[in-house]
Amino acid sequence: MSDPPKAQVEGNRDLRTEDSKNRARVEGNRDLRAAGSKIKRAKQQLAPQPPLRFAHAPAGTRVILVRHGHVHNPEDLIYGRMPRMRLSDRGHGDMERTARALASEPIGAIYTSLLLRARESAARIASFHPGVPVHRTIRLLEVRTSWQGESNKIQQKIRGFSYYDPPKHPDDETIRDVFDRMNGALRAAVRRYPGQTIVCVSHGDPIKILRIGYSGMALTPNRVRAPDPGQASLVTFNFWHPDALPVITAVDLAQLERIIAGEDRPPQPRRRRRRREPRASAGSRASG
Repeated sequence: MSDPPKAQVEGNRDLRTEDSKNRARVEGNRDLRAAGSKIKRAKQQLAPQPPLRFAHAPAGTRVILVRHGHVHNPEDLIYGRMPRMRLSDRGHGDMERTARALASEPIGAIYTSLLLRARESAARIASFHPGVPVHRTIRLLEVRTSWQGESNKIQQKIRGFSYYDPPKHPDDETIRDVFDRMNGALRAAVRRYPGQTIVCVSHGDPIKILRIGYSGMALTPNRVRAPDPGQASLVTFNFWHPDALPVITAVDLAQLERIIAGEDRPPQPRRRRRRREPRASAGSRASG
């Protein structure tokens, strides 16, 4: 079999070279876009933040923020916004307890995150309130983070682990991003249902961040490292005057049950053992 003509070989080599240049150009553009995103995010973080705009509502308006129940997560992942992360059997039990506690409340509306575990939790609450509208909103979603899908063990391996400081990817949400959208959900709910009791089913960090902001504390990574609200717990914003911030209360029914059963006692302080002084000898007693 004869070799291909020299011109054909050189033509193929030119095509491969042009291909390599195109790939390099595409990768270079991708790197430039990523660098541009990082610069944009850095500028946003360094720029002075506008003041927080708090919700105001007439007296008698209440917003009950409910964290979803325990999640079926056998691989122990940071599941974030992953689809099909449902409630576990324990989670269904958690929400049954919470739903019964809310059964006698005059709930005017229920809002929920779009994620499955939140929708299942909201559905259990709604089952005790037939006819009450249930609204789905992206504002109540879990935090958007590129740590999603990683093992939870990473949080023990990295000292001072945080989703926000520094963000793993330029497109990850900042603490202020989370506060602003949760605050948007709160403002929309009290504007639509003034003077009523509204339930919002969301997630750990978003509820915690909203509460920190309304408590008058700075929205910093150190604040957000505080423990999440318990699963299926209640954080209630009680609006008592149109021009005042709400009074915030929190109830974790599962923890209350454990405390009553004596299963969740705070650690007892360790008693310091007193050092025994050596006994004086007969000679020293006599000379004293």
